Amino acid sequence: RAGAGEGKEADPSTTSPGGRHDSGLERARNAERQLKKLSERFATQGTKLEDAETAVGTLKSKTEALLKTKADLERRLGAAQKEAAKLRAGGAEGLGDLESSRQRVFELEDENTKLRRKTEVDFPNEVRRLEAQLADARAEAASNASNPACSGNPTFGQRQSLKG
Repeated sequence: RAGAGEGKEADPSTTSPGGRHDSGLERARNAERQLKKLSERFATQGTKLEDAETAVGTLKSKTEALLKTKADLERRLGAAQKEAAKLRAGGAEGLGDLESSRQRVFELEDENTKLRRKTEVDFPNEVRRLEAQLADARAEAASNASNPACSGNPTFGQRQSLKG
């Protein structure tokens, strides 16, 4: 269908004797169609704009949450780094303490070995020596008890065994 303004002549049956009446009506219809298309496009664009604004709001909220999380993580990282630095510093001190503790353990083990030797070797020998002296002293006392001349005064050997 040929319309006015398309470069073709208008159908003479639809035009009035002046020819302008039908072309004005056609232009009004075209303008209404264009207005309707523009209104639809405007409504579509408005919906897209609302969706975009909603998305921007959501992204802003997420960005704020991420910034808070980042700040919290940076704070925790700083605290962890401080603690690690303290542990490293304490590790050096702890190493010195460890060495002194190891030295003390070595000294105590050495002393323990010496005391064990005394209890297992030296003391039993001393006990045997003292038991032998006691047996000699008893034998001498028994021989002196049977001899009436020596019963009152201990001899030099008896005095030494009693001191012993």
